Amino acid sequence: MIFTNKSEILTWTKENIDSVPNTRGVYILRKNTTIESILYIGMAGEKRLKERILEHFNSKDVPEVNFFDWYETKTESDARILENFWIDKYVPIYNKQD
Repeated sequence: MIFTNKSEILTWTKENIDSVPNTRGVYILRKNTTIESILYIGMAGEKRLKERILEHFNSKDVPEVNFFDWYETKTESDARILENFWIDKYVPIYNKQD
């Protein structure tokens, strides 16, 4: 696997975001816990995973988020590869499509 650690699907609360490690990886914002409900997939570089998720939480820039999960990667390159693969596979409505 390209990721080294992952979370369960967590409810969209500040307390759960506070439990995210300061690392690099990919995060998924969801309306509910099904694959079909994926709203946005993002990646975070070195020591920014928690920070990126918290930015979305505070800005409310992705409407209808109720759940999220995260995947830690060894390298930033692995995070970008995983992010792009999942965006292509799941086509989240809030990711820009080229």
